[in-house]
Amino acid sequence: MVRFHWPVEGTQHCAWVPSGGVKLEEDKGVRHITVDMELAGQNETVMSLLTVPADYLDARRVSPLGIVLGHGSDAEESWRAPLLERLACHFAAAGHIVVRYFCPLKEQRRHRIFEKSFDVAAASPYAAAVKRWVFVGYDNGARIAAGVGAKVAARAPLAGFAFLSYPLLDPAPPPPKQKAGAALPADSIGPLAKLNELKLPAFFLCGEFDRLCPGARLKGALGEVLPGCDCRVIVLEELSGRFCIPGTKNLEDETLTTILQHVQTFFSALKSEGEGGGGLAACPLPKAAELEPSTRPLPDVPESPKRAPSPELEEPEPDSPPPPPRGARGTARRGPTGAAPPPAAAAAVRPGLPGGMIPVMGPNGQPMLVPAAALAGNPAAQQQLMMMQQTMLAQLQKQQAAGGGGAAGPAAAAAAQQQMQLQMALAMQQMAAAQRAAGAAVGAAPGVNPTALAAPNPAIAAMFQQQQQVQAHMAAAAQQQPQGDGGAAPMALDAQQQE
Repeated sequence: MVRFHWPVEGTQHCAWVPSGGVKLEEDKGVRHITVDMELAGQNETVMSLLTVPADYLDARRVSPLGIVLGHGSDAEESWRAPLLERLACHFAAAGHIVVRYFCPLKEQRRHRIFEKSFDVAAASPYAAAVKRWVFVGYDNGARIAAGVGAKVAARAPLAGFAFLSYPLLDPAPPPPKQKAGAALPADSIGPLAKLNELKLPAFFLCGEFDRLCPGARLKGALGEVLPGCDCRVIVLEELSGRFCIPGTKNLEDETLTTILQHVQTFFSALKSEGEGGGGLAACPLPKAAELEPSTRPLPDVPESPKRAPSPELEEPEPDSPPPPPRGARGTARRGPTGAAPPPAAAAAVRPGLPGGMIPVMGPNGQPMLVPAAALAGNPAAQQQLMMMQQTMLAQLQKQQAAGGGGAAGPAAAAAAQQQMQLQMALAMQQMAAAQRAAGAAVGAAPGVNPTALAAPNPAIAAMFQQQQQVQAHMAAAAQQQPQGDGGAAPMALDAQQQE
């Protein structure tokens, strides 16, 4: 398969359009182009979305001003919500290249994806006619746009910023390398302060009853931290931070049209300035110093309801146990004095298995985790677990036949056996519990014979039998070890644990 891909300047990574990644919306006059992006240190790709004019191949139809849109805290709801969708389609139909991304992870990760989406779009053939870029953000996406803009301004041709419902009073996340004991940010003024050195114009749009961006605080903050920037401010009367009537969640079409008109006015001024026109000097949007904050009290209703924010997930990290102390490893190599932990200590070791998960043998011979409920009703998965037990049994038999394999063999083998047995014991307990839960759920249904559910599963019984064989071999290995070798006796599982 031939795919359309391009390198990203300044990196060794590429981006490409996957098969079927181009969608035409003829009624809106735009094309949506899905882009897969490579990231440093990550095997999986991440996705961004380009919205371009339907006739983007005609360079005369592409505006020299590109746009990057950052979604709000609720990524799943806001990145394709009516506000950003309408903005993207409206400006793409007018000739702009518009970039969006989707990232439900923590804000530090969103900074990275915002920056990567911009770099990929700027390097793509679709944006060959774009000369300057404007960063637009909604909600905490506005804070991210400010942070990324301050970072890339030295290497990227930025024209300005548009901040929709900037979360001024929302505490910004602490820097990733903040010193221990340092005070945490009390608001989000810090990211704005970094923009003053850029001397780029900025447009702020907020609601009159926006609890995180009240007009009076916004006017004072802009005068304090952005004195060298041309800041324009529009406050939409009687609207909340979501641009809705307080206490509601519906974004009216009339409000959307008003927002588009104000943003269009700002973009037209930026475009005119880049083409040698009147620019912001002729822009009708009021300056921040001219803002007259509302004196009306906030409505006695809760903030416009919204879905719970997307979970602030961490990137998955490989779960590797810490190595044993250096002294312990050296003692084990010297012989019997390197004693394995006693059974009580070994039983207290956390196996590292999430609740409701069971280890099975993966396709490459490596263990993998599957839901216990799915395993209880899946014969193929049960067979995989049986194979895992058989492999464990064969390894124990081999160790027993070899006599431990060296001076440190008995102690090391006993410790490994205890850990493996502990993991298998937990797996068997979880699997039996899942089967009992499934049986109880099915038994509650009408027309089901409870006595039939009480019959043991043949696959489960076979696994129990293999587990008993493993225990027997481990007991035999322990009896063959000298009493003074410091090896720990294998753990015993009582009948209640196996059931």
